[in-house]
Amino acid sequence: MEFIMIAIIAIVVMLLLGVSVFKIMMGVLWVLDGLAFLSFLFFLIAAVMSLFTKKMQARYLRLEKNGRYGEHAVYEVAGEECRNLFPTDHFLKDLLYRSEDVKVQVGKFGKHQFVLDKLSLVIIGIGLPVFLLMAVGILMLTVSFL
Repeated sequence: MEFIMIAIIAIVVMLLLGVSVFKIMMGVLWVLDGLAFLSFLFFLIAAVMSLFTKKMQARYLRLEKNGRYGEHAVYEVAGEECRNLFPTDHFLKDLLYRSEDVKVQVGKFGKHQFVLDKLSLVIIGIGLPVFLLMAVGILMLTVSFL
């Protein structure tokens, strides 16, 4: 919310300083394209990491609150507690994490304490093409205005 207020104030100041609306619009489009491209890179790195994970049996333990990023599922993998890479889905929480005795296939990233469950793989599979298309679309829109 604060980011939106700062952006609005910056745009108003630029307008008062005489910057054209077209240049402001182009700047906003470049920023949006950069954010979409960074999101695509995040999902690409997560997809590559998922290819090199070691599949292991795990047991779901609990949901753990992690600051502003929401709740993460915690699994027990080979006697260690490992947190899921992505936050839980609020609407499907009861369906996805039913009991403590559910066994799932997870991947563990080397020495890091992150795992990928089935929901994480679905998120990566959806996020990768969506943000690629978004980044390319915004870039094409921006270039078409030049």
